[in-house]
Amino acid sequence: MIKVDASDLAHVLADERLLEPEQYVDFVDSMLPLCQEVPILGRELVYRGWLSPFQIDRILTGQADTLILGSYVLIEPLGEGGMGRVYLARNWKINRLVAIKVIRDEQSEQPAVIARFQREIRALGRVHHPNIVEALDAEFRPGVLFYAMEYFEGTDLGRYVRRDGPFSVSDACACIMQVADALQHANELGLIHRDIKPSNLLLTEPDHIVKVLDLGLTRCETPVNDSIFNELTRAGALIGTPDYMSPEQIKDSRSADIRSDLYSLGCTFYYLLTGVAPFEHLDAMVDKLWAQCDTEPTPIRQLRPDVPLEIAALITRLMAKRRRDRFQTPADLRAALGALIEIDMGRAHV
Repeated sequence: MIKVDASDLAHVLADERLLEPEQYVDFVDSMLPLCQEVPILGRELVYRGWLSPFQIDRILTGQADTLILGSYVLIEPLGEGGMGRVYLARNWKINRLVAIKVIRDEQSEQPAVIARFQREIRALGRVHHPNIVEALDAEFRPGVLFYAMEYFEGTDLGRYVRRDGPFSVSDACACIMQVADALQHANELGLIHRDIKPSNLLLTEPDHIVKVLDLGLTRCETPVNDSIFNELTRAGALIGTPDYMSPEQIKDSRSADIRSDLYSLGCTFYYLLTGVAPFEHLDAMVDKLWAQCDTEPTPIRQLRPDVPLEIAALITRLMAKRRRDRFQTPADLRAALGALIEIDMGRAHV
């Protein structure tokens, strides 16, 4: 429902954070004298590339103020998660595109949520790696919590597979090795991710670099003297995504460690090669969780016969039910996978 007229629209657009001064002059001098119909004016602003459809919708429905968050102007939604929404935004001070994660209104005043959010930012601020999206800025205001992070053009691996089908074996291996490098860096900082899955792995364009997204479920393994922290990570709290969760994380999220991330990475590897998660065929969440703990998935070579035996065995090891039977660090996985790729390349040259 449109709540503004042409005069209101002109008043809103006078804000230099929305339009450049020369664009605003053109709007007032050239567009308004010709048309007073705000839907038509809105479409023209989108056509010229001055504003996005999302921005116009917010402005025409009287919600222009929701587009400004501190130093940032929201451009369009990028995704949604358990704690909030992610938007493409522009820092109007330095004219840089970023991604903004905004915590939901109903959660942003809860002390436990604020504590978790602050931990998330502290964790992200320590991370500097080419395969991890880095945090750039954060703001804490009553009822408003958000942080800005690097923005990259690309497609997450889940969407990529749904669009183009499973990866080739070599491309899947290349992606997994990059994620292993990222997780090793996090592990060396005492951090774990706890929600590794295809939709949290971005394949950038045109570089084809994998970037790990959403460290919002990260837990620092270094002891923290924080009663709220202990409450947030109490036994029984389900943190993660059932299709990719390790058995120990399902039973007690506090017991998750880097080997839990490696289990999730094994499920992700399986998905990249087959187009389905290991227990995707099960509809009920409780059935998926039970299967992760007690059932072996369909052998990957039954679904993808061209997967080499050595790669299939590596994925099976990643998804071992007992942590001691998996790779113990991402570096161990990286070394094993790198050796297999070298062997395969050697065979190709024979």
